[in-house]
Amino acid sequence: MKCTACGGKGKIKAMGPLPRKTMCIRCSGTGAEPNMSAKKELKPLEEIKKWFWRK
Repeated sequence: MKCTACGGKGKIKAMGPLPRKTMCIRCSGTGAEPNMSAKKELKPLEEIKKWFWRK
């Protein structure tokens, strides 16, 4: 299914046999362009993995 808010650039995840109203992966239903230049926050587990792989 294509998102109507962002003009079909993102996709709506449909889980299960019945399509439910779920948020678009790309714009979260707002239609705004995602900020790709923003620094991605790491989850605590990913930070620990990154710290161990540095050594």
